[in-house]
Amino acid sequence: MKKSISVFTMILCFLVFFSSCKNSDTGKKTETRTSHMSEDTDKATQYKEENLKVVNKQKFLRKNVQCNMNGWSILYAKKDRILMTEGCYLAELKKKDQKFKLNTIVNLTKYGVDNFYMEEGTKFCPSSNGEKLLVFNETVIKDNGEGINFEKNKKLNSILIDLKRKKVRYYRGNDFKDLEKKEDVTEKHLAKAVNTPESLQKVQNKFFRVKNIYTVLFEKNKMITPIRENNTDKFKTLQWALYMYDSKTAKTERVFGFQ
Repeated sequence: MKKSISVFTMILCFLVFFSSCKNSDTGKKTETRTSHMSEDTDKATQYKEENLKVVNKQKFLRKNVQCNMNGWSILYAKKDRILMTEGCYLAELKKKDQKFKLNTIVNLTKYGVDNFYMEEGTKFCPSSNGEKLLVFNETVIKDNGEGINFEKNKKLNSILIDLKRKKVRYYRGNDFKDLEKKEDVTEKHLAKAVNTPESLQKVQNKFFRVKNIYTVLFEKNKMITPIRENNTDKFKTLQWALYMYDSKTAKTERVFGFQ
């Protein structure tokens, strides 16, 4: 009797030991796998906040700025706000009396995120109401000439522009999950590109012929596009205006112009 109890005890101890070793080994494998998955990412952490460096609107308009050769692209367009960039500057337009007025201008070169039309690329992630904008460079060029994509750049620098508070926050890290959830900033809120209606093509052809016009959806039946209002070869960013097409009324109207 004692002998059978002793054998049973030994078997039980062996099973407990074997189970413990297996769990420990599984834990190590899980830990190794998790570590491997997150080795290229680091949570975006705020390290500074300051007042947003806003460009004086009157000075901006008087300078008749000459910057990027690609013109203006619309980043966000909903209800009473439009955000657009031509690479060097970010322009916020607000609706007033059925037209849009220039409300805020930000010089993106001051923050090192002016590569929208460059090979490195600049990514914009607006909030659903367009009041906030997460901005960072998609690729950072190292001293040796090699580029590192933001998805593998744990030391990625980014900024969060708050147009309402006129503040800018600086972040380091390339994992934006918490920031996206907290601030509601994501690429999903970018303006949706649509086919350019013939009506807008005709307006464009009056001024300057281009093969592709970047048109976005504004509201259910309305589309909006930037159009260059000068047919000379001399390029200036302030020669651009916004035209809106209403598919319900089949009307096209000029809703914003720098000049």
